[in-house]
Amino acid sequence: MIRNVLVDAGPLVALVNPRDRWHVWVQSRFAEIAPPLVTCE
Repeated sequence: MIRNVLVDAGPLVALVNPRDRWHVWVQSRFAEIAPPLVTCE
């Protein structure tokens, strides 16, 4: 598992939007990351 990940808004949007062209790819990458994730406000 990958730890200490800083996530930008783009992957988060793709993760929650199943119609996004990157949705499936982002889901598989997020499955490799150990929570918690870090992001900005």
